[in-house]
Amino acid sequence: MKTRIITGIVALVVFLPFLIFSGTPALVVFTVFATAISVYEMCGCMRQRKKLYIFIPAEIYAVSCAVSVRLCRNFFATFVLATALFAFYVIGVAMFSKGTYGYDEALAIIFGIAYVVFGYCSIVLVRDLEHGVFLFWLIFIAAWLSDTGAYFVGVLFGKHKLIPDISPKKTVEGLIGGVVCCMLMFLIYGDIVTLFDEGRVANVFALLIAGALLSLISVFGDLLASFIKRRYKIKDYGWMLPGHGGLLDRFDSVLAVSIALYAFCYFLSFLPMFSAVA
Repeated sequence: MKTRIITGIVALVVFLPFLIFSGTPALVVFTVFATAISVYEMCGCMRQRKKLYIFIPAEIYAVSCAVSVRLCRNFFATFVLATALFAFYVIGVAMFSKGTYGYDEALAIIFGIAYVVFGYCSIVLVRDLEHGVFLFWLIFIAAWLSDTGAYFVGVLFGKHKLIPDISPKKTVEGLIGGVVCCMLMFLIYGDIVTLFDEGRVANVFALLIAGALLSLISVFGDLLASFIKRRYKIKDYGWMLPGHGGLLDRFDSVLAVSIALYAFCYFLSFLPMFSAVA
């Protein structure tokens, strides 16, 4: 536990400047670095790291998308095209592998890498939305603070296991506690934003809805990462963060939440969480 706490503090000190200066290229630099490391970890998990004909194209695809997230006027179209090319390549490898690769393995590789890439890129996409300077902090509140609330509620009151085959420690009570904690933290954050920026108003209803949804998505992201690890029979994705595992072990929920928050803001634009005072 001591190692976990120390690592968490050091990681936060290193990570925080990238968030504070998110309007500069600093956030893209972090995205490129984190994407490259996480794809390295995912390839290791899927036993593809030593297969350079998969690993190298995966890294090229991942880094190219991360670099272009602010350079391309229509990044989503760029991402879809790049993902299609990567998918064609991996499936082509499977077709000519003479049974070395099955289509299920090829699809798992495509999904795993694309999910990681778009998850990190979505952090930048949310930051670059209108009011994104306030919105993108919600990614980390939903992913990490709701997880903290779920942990303590689960320890104190947890009796009913959520999905023990995938995550033995998660409970239904912890899930509910995490959702409530996230909703409260979103409201508090909304008050803080309006307190320090009088030209901004928070939509309480939208924050509550988003808080509940993103907390659930956070749990889904954690469970998805655990499901993949159990499928390949590993404990952690990496070793970069002692006490936590790899970068993917710490950002598993962040990836899911960033995608969900971007979708929330894109498809539910009629329900903004923040708006300018008329």
